[in-house]
Amino acid sequence: MGLPGSPDFDVDIHKAKEMIENGEVDVVDVRTQFHAPAMPGADYVPLDEILARPGDVIPTGKPLLFICNVGQTSAVATQMARALNVTEAYNMAGGMTEWAEAGYETEEPPAGH
Repeated sequence: MGLPGSPDFDVDIHKAKEMIENGEVDVVDVRTQFHAPAMPGADYVPLDEILARPGDVIPTGKPLLFICNVGQTSAVATQMARALNVTEAYNMAGGMTEWAEAGYETEEPPAGH
């Protein structure tokens, strides 16, 4: 499922879209600064909260897809989730920048984010 030469939890934007459309994952946006549009339906859990209180703020019950602007911050969140034995945690490589460039659905970030 991973991209060549990348960690096994990285998925490209096309695979991420497929996972979302099939209802396979909950989307968690870890950004505090938005340099790219937001994804409709995403939950917002800033990376600093994930690092400070991972057991309290990482959602459970369904596989997770972490997103950010370009896929770096979300990779850290994915690694933290995996460290807590959330085995079905994925990082959207390329982030919302590539997602938007592909023409996939976006929205403005919610107020306060």
